[in-house]
Amino acid sequence: MAEKVYDLDINSEAFNAFKLDFNAILKALLHAMSKNGAENGEIAVSLKVNIEEKDVIDRGYQRAANVPSFDHKITSKMQFKNEKKGSLSGNFELVYDEEKNEWCIKEIRDDQISFFDDGSEAQECVDAGEIIDVECSESDDDKSLEGPDRLMLGVSEDPDDFDTSDISEDDLPY
Repeated sequence: MAEKVYDLDINSEAFNAFKLDFNAILKALLHAMSKNGAENGEIAVSLKVNIEEKDVIDRGYQRAANVPSFDHKITSKMQFKNEKKGSLSGNFELVYDEEKNEWCIKEIRDDQISFFDDGSEAQECVDAGEIIDVECSESDDDKSLEGPDRLMLGVSEDPDDFDTSDISEDDLPY
């Protein structure tokens, strides 16, 4: 009976199991990519080679021999993107809760919802007495709104800054 001798290259019969497994993984990956609409796939091949010195009996005689083993692992993965995004933000502050011994977020409350949240009503805000009607007309003089001749209104804390000689008590609304 003739001894079996296998060349050690990828095309030899020694690696038939490896080649069959690779082809099966390749076909399965291509099928899964087509079915799932994946644009990218990957095959990873690992071949571990071990050589162990053993005592063997060959033709009735015991001798030392280098006994190899070739272990393969072939894996595939598809790469397609499925993404969801979200955010937790807003009117919160980060605080440490000493009772729970952990960090948490706490809503920052601005208790004033409107101008009238102090309990007053809109009518109470208009207590200046009477409402004064004012007539306005458009000016034909464009310079009235621009340049150094424009009217400037301001507030001053010094009463001497205002000329009140032209104002009579009849002009005052109160």
